[in-house]
Amino acid sequence: MKVYPKCHSAVISLTAEEMRRYNHQTGDAEGFANLPLSIKGIMFSVFLREETGKIKVSLRSKGDFDANKMAKQYYHGGGHKNASGG
Repeated sequence: MKVYPKCHSAVISLTAEEMRRYNHQTGDAEGFANLPLSIKGIMFSVFLREETGKIKVSLRSKGDFDANKMAKQYYHGGGHKNASGG
């Protein structure tokens, strides 16, 4: 996890190599996108996961930060105001 305090955000990534190394099973990373939001001052989190030739993006936010808008604009995704992906 990389925390960016000045931006009130954090990023977690999980590569295919890490998933192989740790024998990742479906569901093991469930909730990772929400973990940074438990850190004081963090209002936005990004979880990047490598999947079969693509990167899956999960965005989470608190308060008025619209994660859905970012998912639509940059990742051709969508969801809800505080939980989106692409």
